[in-house]
Amino acid sequence: MSDLSRSELPTSIGLAFYLGAPSAFIVEKFFMIPGLVYLAVLPFVVCWLLRNAAVLAKYVEKNESLLLSITLMASVLLVVFVHPIADGGGWGRGSDSDDALELATSRLLEGQHPYLETTYLGNPVSQLPGSVILAVPFVTLFGGVAMQNVFWLAVLMFALRRCSSRAGSLVMLLGVSLLSPCLVYRIAVGDDYLTNGILVLLAVIWLTKCAHQERATMKELLLPAVSVGFAISTRTLFPLLLPLLVIYLVRVRGYWTGLLLTTVIGFVFVVVTAPFYFWDPAGFSPFHTARKLNRFDSLIPHAGVSIPALAVLTGAFLCWLREATIPNLLSNSALTLAIPAVAGAVLDSVKRGTLAFDYLAFTTFSLFFAVVALWPGLMPVSRDALQAKLRESTQAVS
Repeated sequence: MSDLSRSELPTSIGLAFYLGAPSAFIVEKFFMIPGLVYLAVLPFVVCWLLRNAAVLAKYVEKNESLLLSITLMASVLLVVFVHPIADGGGWGRGSDSDDALELATSRLLEGQHPYLETTYLGNPVSQLPGSVILAVPFVTLFGGVAMQNVFWLAVLMFALRRCSSRAGSLVMLLGVSLLSPCLVYRIAVGDDYLTNGILVLLAVIWLTKCAHQERATMKELLLPAVSVGFAISTRTLFPLLLPLLVIYLVRVRGYWTGLLLTTVIGFVFVVVTAPFYFWDPAGFSPFHTARKLNRFDSLIPHAGVSIPALAVLTGAFLCWLREATIPNLLSNSALTLAIPAVAGAVLDSVKRGTLAFDYLAFTTFSLFFAVVALWPGLMPVSRDALQAKLRESTQAVS
């Protein structure tokens, strides 16, 4: 194996995992034999894509507007034509996550407590208040939340085009669309997994890019910190990223600034979440998702605490060990978010005595964290490169 191949191998394996894991339960549910073939060849396809990313970017650059329009239009068509079929049970039992969010949002708009009712499958609302608030414009304008995935994918594309080459970001989106059935599935069923993951990713990138700007004042860092606080108030999984952000911000901006920014993030999270909790503590259902791992206490003592703690310690250790760059932070965050899902899948398989991929659906939250971190050319890979990119962006604006 050549030196180039050796350097590509960890990235290829990591990217293949984050592309394949969120789709594993779809493979199990719909495409067992073809799906296993897909999972087997995925690392090789990813390796080929990484080797040829620059060539593909040149081709895409010539047809950028057309390909971007086709991609976004296909997403809209999925919502308009396929989502009603999936929502009506056309794909079996389906997902009730979108129904839960629409139910909670509708109750909030009526001035009622958003967490007192259950979905048609009998499940309580699992989204935190930030997700409910975020869904208000979409429920108001479109009567549902399915379109928010398309909107936030478009926002992600726009943001990445500001950070990297236009063609590179489009190649990434096309690659994810083709290699991860999870993306198409999530758009079709209309739940908020993609939206939540993208929102937190964008907020973290905004804050960290501002933190790396040498002349950025504390006042200029407050709004990005507020956005992170709001973003992590969408799902109970995302507060696990707070210790990673503490370490990263302390390393980049110094002890007191790092602690102050993290305090702002935590304060905003509490401001968004606490009123809904104290409205009716007994009826605040999102905490039930935080207890999903408790069912494995017979296999691992206090699994609901020990597994998230392991995820946080792993991510925090890597943040302290590795260079303080945005790609490293994003890959550390992806791993932190993925560990509880992977552990849940392993323990669920042991408990059932057969392979069970249901918990891997939660790795969707880490999908774009990993892809943006590992896809070549999307983010500067060193602090010097980042500073050069920031100076270039500033000069372009001025």
